Amino acid sequence: MRPATPDDIPALVRMGQDFHDLAELPWEYNRDATATALLNMMKNGCVIVSDGGAIGGIIGPAWSNPEWTYACELFWWSEDGSGLKLLRAFEKWARDEGVNEVRVASMSVNPRAAKILDRMGYAALETTHGKVF
Repeated sequence: MRPATPDDIPALVRMGQDFHDLAELPWEYNRDATATALLNMMKNGCVIVSDGGAIGGIIGPAWSNPEWTYACELFWWSEDGSGLKLLRAFEKWARDEGVNEVRVASMSVNPRAAKILDRMGYAALETTHGKVF
């Protein structure tokens, strides 16, 4: 487990493609945009990698109270069984940054992840729905 560097971009972009394919997202995967977003997240947020996984996110304020901050996971993928270790490393980063809360998402294609998050003390906050035009 370690912070990502620009040298990790090719592997992260490939993992992003794997996630995109599994989640059956309705838009085309853009490798260049993904690489740019990852570089920005490395500078302004957090990207942690394992041998076969990664987690990344940013910190932002609550819309109704800027004193309440949360670390928002933007991607989380593991091919090597390191998913929980990655999450714990992300939580440590968030605590070290002084945030009040960590928010993570679980995709509907992976209901097991939601159960694991429940057991770890996470509470469901909302359900997101999408409609493609």
